[in-house]
Amino acid sequence: MSKKAFTFISRTAPYGSNRPKMSLDAALATAVFEQEVNYL
Repeated sequence: MSKKAFTFISRTAPYGSNRPKMSLDAALATAVFEQEVNYL
Protein backbone atom coordinates (compact mmCIF):
# COMPACT_ATOMS: atom_id res chain seq x y z
CA MET A 1 0.00 0.00 0.00
CA SER A 2 1.49 3.32 -1.02
CA LYS A 3 1.44 6.30 1.29
CA LYS A 4 -0.27 9.39 -0.08
CA ALA A 5 0.93 12.95 0.36
CA PHE A 6 -1.26 15.99 0.86
CA THR A 7 -0.15 19.19 -0.88
CA PHE A 8 -1.46 22.57 0.24
CA ILE A 9 -0.73 25.58 -1.97
CA SER A 10 -1.10 29.08 -0.58
CA ARG A 11 -0.47 32.04 -2.84
CA THR A 12 -0.65 34.65 -0.08
CA ALA A 13 0.82 35.08 3.40
CA PRO A 14 -1.15 33.58 6.31
CA TYR A 15 -2.06 37.00 7.70
CA GLY A 16 -4.44 39.68 6.48
CA SER A 17 -6.98 37.21 5.15
CA ASN A 18 -8.75 34.22 6.63
CA ARG A 19 -8.34 31.83 3.67
CA PRO A 20 -4.53 31.27 3.87
CA LYS A 21 -4.73 30.83 7.64
CA MET A 22 -7.40 28.16 7.20
CA SER A 23 -5.17 26.39 4.68
CA LEU A 24 -2.26 26.42 7.13
CA ASP A 25 -4.52 25.12 9.92
CA ALA A 26 -5.72 22.28 7.67
CA ALA A 27 -2.11 21.36 6.82
CA LEU A 28 -1.16 21.28 10.50
CA ALA A 29 -4.23 19.20 11.35
CA THR A 30 -3.27 16.73 8.62
CA ALA A 31 0.27 16.51 9.99
CA VAL A 32 -1.06 15.65 13.46
CA PHE A 33 -2.35 12.37 12.03
CA GLU A 34 1.15 11.53 10.73
CA GLN A 35 0.27 12.10 7.08
CA GLU A 36 2.89 13.39 4.66
CA VAL A 37 2.25 17.10 4.07
CA ASN A 38 3.71 19.48 1.48
CA TYR A 39 2.98 23.18 2.00
CA LEU A 40 3.84 25.61 -0.77
